[in-house]
Amino acid sequence: ERVRLARAASGARPAGEFLKGTAGSMIEVMEEKNSYLSDFQAFETRLGHGEPHWIRSLRKAAIVRFAELGFPTTRHEDWKYTSVAPITRTAFKPAGYELNGLGARKLHDISPLGTQASQLVFVNGHFSPELSSLDRLPGNLKAGSLAAVLDSDPGSLEPYLGRYASFEQNAFTALNTAFM
Repeated sequence: ERVRLARAASGARPAGEFLKGTAGSMIEVMEEKNSYLSDFQAFETRLGHGEPHWIRSLRKAAIVRFAELGFPTTRHEDWKYTSVAPITRTAFKPAGYELNGLGARKLHDISPLGTQASQLVFVNGHFSPELSSLDRLPGNLKAGSLAAVLDSDPGSLEPYLGRYASFEQNAFTALNTAFM
């Protein structure tokens, strides 16, 4: 049995278009999507109102678009060979920043380039300035943490964030944009 819902006026895919199985399957997928939406509400609350209006607007637009798109399924051409169902059932949380004994010296010892090049080091997705070596970057190039720049100079990011990876047609890009 297949479950279908009428197409929404916004042109967004109806939930039933990408669900096979019983009504129970539909409820499960909707609950999974809703968990990301409620996670976003908690994320917004943690951030407070200290960030610029443009970044809040960008995040909100992205989460709204994610809610409209839903997760892709094998019925979508780009995903026809890949089921994302396991991803939708996984509860994600921000990774912590723990070096676990990793130090600049140990990193230098295992690096194939040593000090011959700049290195950007990320630990669980967090930029690590103490493990990175940026001294060989060209003078006009900046590298660092997005969070740090959002705190110190958010206006410098406004022309770039949300402009190169469009979230209009991709649910995962929308979700990433919402939680950046």
